[in-house]
Amino acid sequence: MPYSIRQNKDGSYRVVNTETGEVKAAKTTLENAERQRRLLAGVEHGGFKPTGAAPKRPITSALKAKLRMKLRSKK
Repeated sequence: MPYSIRQNKDGSYRVVNTETGEVKAAKTTLENAERQRRLLAGVEHGGFKPTGAAPKRPITSALKAKLRMKLRSKK
């Protein structure tokens, strides 16, 4: 997956294409950034077409903690 989540200096998050450096989402929450990253990865993979329906897999607090740890280890 060429998309990653990075934390801004103000504490918000952004979704970046790691191959091109293009920012796909900026100044968003961690939960929304993870949703955006999943959406972009699914669309790029070719088998996903967004419908606008609610997410089937909610972002849990355990997943949020895992993402925070992952972001800290990259620094």
